[in-house]
Amino acid sequence: MKICMLAPEFPPVWGGVGTYAFELVRHLPRNIEIHVLTTIRKRYGSEKINICDHENFTETLGDNVYVHSISEATDTFIYNGEFQYACLKYLPKLIREEHIDLIHSHTAHMPDLLVRLKKLDEPIITTIHTTIKGQREGTRASGSSFWDLEFSEKMTFIMYPFLRLIENLYFTKGHYYITPSNYMK
Repeated sequence: MKICMLAPEFPPVWGGVGTYAFELVRHLPRNIEIHVLTTIRKRYGSEKINICDHENFTETLGDNVYVHSISEATDTFIYNGEFQYACLKYLPKLIREEHIDLIHSHTAHMPDLLVRLKKLDEPIITTIHTTIKGQREGTRASGSSFWDLEFSEKMTFIMYPFLRLIENLYFTKGHYYITPSNYMK
């Protein structure tokens, strides 16, 4: 079996979704070939970080894991759109060349948002970690002022109506979903 994991957060991770994706890839059976589509992250300053550059990459993830860095991430919000576009361009080619059997995506990033516009024969399974509404409610519950929020939290507030519309359309498509908890279910 060959899986393509769409992981806009992969080491170095910025949040829980990235940690989940990394640990899932790390713990899948070694007889499954895994292709991870991800970003190259930039640390504060100009240093680019790519998981493949680490000496113990194969030891940590296994020789069955192939990481494809298909876009850059220099912020915590706008990069999602860039990654979605890169997935639209890169994923169909990867499917053809590597004979991918299954695509695994994650919310609230929705990296397969644009890919869903194409007719793919391969099933897409999405882990629902959170929703845009859940993120906004969590940020509100923190009691932080708007000006104290991180950039992605501010953007979620500003673009909330549009993001909720996109998310609602995203969930109406007939795909497969899993959740890490009964609460998210």
